[in-house]
Amino acid sequence: MGDINNLPADLREHGLFCVWRYEKNPKGDLTKVPYKPRDPRYGADSADKADFAPLETALKHSSGFDGVGVGIFKDLFERGNIVGFDIDHCLDQNGNLSAEAEKITDILKYCYWEKSPSGHGLRGFGLVNKDFKYDTERFYIKKGGLEIYSAGATSRFLTVTGNVVKPAERLEDVTHELLEVARTYMVRPAEQTDTNNQPGAAMLPDDDVLKMAANASNGEKFRKLWSGDTSDYPSDSEADLALCGVLAFWCRRDPTQIDKLFRQSALFRKKWDSKRGGSTYGEWTVKKAIRMCSEVWEPERRVTTENGVIKPKEPKQRIVAITAAELDALDIPPVEWLVEGLLPIGSACLSAPPKTGKSYLAIDLCISICTGEPFLGRNTNKAACLYFDLESGKRRPKQRIRQVLGDKKAPDNFFIITAEQKPGKVGAGFEDTLIDQLQQHPEIRLIVIDVLQKVRPPRKSGTSMYDSDYDLFSPINDIAIKHNVAVLCVTHNRKMRDPSDPFNDISGSTGVLGSVDAAFVISKARRYGDEDVTLFVTGREMPEQELAVAFNKKVFRWECMGTAEQRETQRAVDAYHSSMVVSIIKELIRKNGGVWEGSAQDVIDYGGLVGKHIMKSNEDVGKDINRFLSYFDVLDNIKCIPSRTGKRGRRYKFTDTPVTADTL
Repeated sequence: MGDINNLPADLREHGLFCVWRYEKNPKGDLTKVPYKPRDPRYGADSADKADFAPLETALKHSSGFDGVGVGIFKDLFERGNIVGFDIDHCLDQNGNLSAEAEKITDILKYCYWEKSPSGHGLRGFGLVNKDFKYDTERFYIKKGGLEIYSAGATSRFLTVTGNVVKPAERLEDVTHELLEVARTYMVRPAEQTDTNNQPGAAMLPDDDVLKMAANASNGEKFRKLWSGDTSDYPSDSEADLALCGVLAFWCRRDPTQIDKLFRQSALFRKKWDSKRGGSTYGEWTVKKAIRMCSEVWEPERRVTTENGVIKPKEPKQRIVAITAAELDALDIPPVEWLVEGLLPIGSACLSAPPKTGKSYLAIDLCISICTGEPFLGRNTNKAACLYFDLESGKRRPKQRIRQVLGDKKAPDNFFIITAEQKPGKVGAGFEDTLIDQLQQHPEIRLIVIDVLQKVRPPRKSGTSMYDSDYDLFSPINDIAIKHNVAVLCVTHNRKMRDPSDPFNDISGSTGVLGSVDAAFVISKARRYGDEDVTLFVTGREMPEQELAVAFNKKVFRWECMGTAEQRETQRAVDAYHSSMVVSIIKELIRKNGGVWEGSAQDVIDYGGLVGKHIMKSNEDVGKDINRFLSYFDVLDNIKCIPSRTGKRGRRYKFTDTPVTADTL
């Protein structure tokens, strides 16, 4: 456990706490059991304030326990009611956040965050308005790895460790942010009330239903539910309904077969036959699953329903393969570039840390293409551009475009759509907006979506982040191919950097990089700050590139300074010329007729004699000499040969070789 004093001051002063320890429940699972801090012999009711105490009391009696926890009670704080967030299994062994946890913490950026007792999860705390009520009918309390603890909606306590991830002096109001998280991740599925989805008749034997359900595209979901794993659902009842929903598809809404098979699953328990009015819990669950089932299995192909009547989908058009010889004979145009060697037609992604000027880069790109001017020193093919600024009204893009243009006239082939125009999300109108704009302005060749998160639809329950990212880009890719345009999606880098591969810094899963034709990542090295920015480039049609770039704040445009390798070489040359170690060695060579032999310690000692004190160790000076060995030769025609190791360390022999006609 970390230092409890790291908790926000008002949480320490006004919160009510318990002590807790790990204990096994009847199933053999470890659970965190709360105890009364004033009398730790007795268990605490996490819904009863009287069983909790101030932090000082809880800490005083925490000996013999595994930690302390805070109660989620109303009316403890003047500025609002406490709310807590628990994200399970979101930190890997290196302390890196999962993609989903990073998005959640980005939304809840005003919360205090700390590690859970296991070190693999996160706990977050904030405040909500006193009149706020978490709508448990609309939102889950727990879904997947996320659980929300809101006063009045939950009767559980939340452990605290003081092992800080993001500090806070006090709890801040996160009412708006909580609602955004709930709408994005915790929405309960709307119940399908179409009474036309009536019970049907089974067509498959029981064994075939189980085999086909287990091997289907959602087979993992079925297998987990069938074996009794309810970890993906907030409650056992919702897991029951989910399993019945899968069975309803394969059983073609046959209630008898659904009930028969459910009884064979590990989810079956006495509650299934308990009374619910004039029916049982099981009958009620099966009926609800049938009402929600809008699609059933058919022997040859899937079907949907229309007004209660089974309606087969149109058969797929026959696919004809082409031979390699026929493909080889085709006259296929070469790759078309909007920016030569940098941005091809197709889908692309630009990822950068917040506040690094990525929107200026996108606007600069659009203006360069619209005017046919070079971009980052590369030629462009003049074309119209469409820019979606989905985080602003019209004022901000107007200001930025004017800053980039300077005194130049704004191009009339640069089209802008802003957030208040509500272009929709992918799968909910955004594709229609794109197609409509391309029909209105067929001259458009580049579309920029800034930022991608604003058109991302809520992730479907049971869908992996990889599949969700791939589904997000599929319609974008289709539009890019069909209309022969480039679509650049702007997004953010992860907070947790991956030093081994900059493309792993793209927010989301590897499905993003796998979906696009080109990817650009802006990365800043901490040691140099704004002076060391690299644009990493990769794509299907080009080699990987590392460009040294800089944002010129005077003209609000990005500039290419060459490759990252060239920048590092220049830095090494500058370091050589400014090195006191090098200066002293060159002076020793001159004083000794063009030849000097000595050790790192000799360099340090001579520097002290002539007033050039080297504040480095013998070992570090030796490292400097080894680092600059090749530069002595290339820049100053000084040959250096490491020789024997003596009492004063490794020795080096330096020989000045003046440039002559024979050596040119």
